[in-house]
Amino acid sequence: MRERVADPKPLDAFLVDAKDHYFIFALKPGEGSSDPAPYAMFKMRYGDDRPILALVITPREGGGEANVEDIRRPGGVVVVALTGD
Repeated sequence: MRERVADPKPLDAFLVDAKDHYFIFALKPGEGSSDPAPYAMFKMRYGDDRPILALVITPREGGGEANVEDIRRPGGVVVVALTGD
């Protein structure tokens, strides 16, 4: 995953409930891909040595939906609506 990260500085990072840290990174688009560039979201918890959540989020053409893949459990992609809320 590291080689896919466009910039090692996260686009966003935030803390939820004083224990869960979320980090959002821009990823490089696939070679020769015309799809929008994907993002990675990691959730870390204080005291854990690895992410407890690791997702790749790829916006779909038109921007109303995104493909979401859990990279800790490869093999399935879920399409979710992007509401902007």
